[in-house]
Amino acid sequence: MRYLNRIILSSLLIILSGTLSAQAEEIDYTQYEQVLAGCVDGKAVDYEYLVLNRAPLDSFVMAISRVSYEQLGSMTNDERLAFWINAYNVLTLKAIIDVFPIPSIRAVKRYDLKQFKVAGRVVTLNQIRIEIIGDDLVEPLAYLVMTDGAASSPPLQKEPFRAEGLRERLQETARELFNNGKFIFVNPELGLVQVNQIFSWFIKPIVAKYAKLSQFKELEEFTAGPMNFIWTYADPGLREKLKQPADWKINMLSYQWIINANRRPTLDEPNRLKKPTK
Repeated sequence: MRYLNRIILSSLLIILSGTLSAQAEEIDYTQYEQVLAGCVDGKAVDYEYLVLNRAPLDSFVMAISRVSYEQLGSMTNDERLAFWINAYNVLTLKAIIDVFPIPSIRAVKRYDLKQFKVAGRVVTLNQIRIEIIGDDLVEPLAYLVMTDGAASSPPLQKEPFRAEGLRERLQETARELFNNGKFIFVNPELGLVQVNQIFSWFIKPIVAKYAKLSQFKELEEFTAGPMNFIWTYADPGLREKLKQPADWKINMLSYQWIINANRRPTLDEPNRLKKPTK
């Protein structure tokens, strides 16, 4: 009996040890930090730098492909959210530099359906954006820090996202974008709110999370959701405009698909970006 108890205790210790080690194992974002430090140029991206110095990017893409299903499952919600935001952004960079120079993200043939291996599964950028961020994690704020490489997309941030401080960074980004006069335009006289077109791409999680909040509850849900989302992070000046009684309507701003590069590629770019052969 004593021998059997020892076996049971040993088995439990092994299981507990394995669980704790999986939980303690964190994603190493060092290479991705190097990528961002070299390529983020204000609100634009230096794709030429990435083409000529792509080793850290390729190494990080390989690293996230090797993250195990068990490791992903042991993460907290915020750890998973940070992981998938970083994965989406770095894979977008890879999709672009694989064919750079290009004038527009639309020049990357079906870039949103390109397949990548992440955490033991094959996913597309669309699946990360819609199924994982939208349906599984249901976090509209994440879309405000995910870039698709277009001029109208949210700018790529200079630091990787981590669970620690994640919510604060997402909320601060929302406040910055919603109040900068470029992402959202409010016209109380017309009862019109014009928003960046990315709102239409994640309307489902916006409605799920914000439609029932009290400020605009009288509106139909596909208007109430975005209006409450904006209200939540609006500064006093913007809230004053939104307080004015109106039968609010939401319109999408025209989306600029031109590449968010820090400078426009020239015709001789492909030859100029080739590394000299030894």
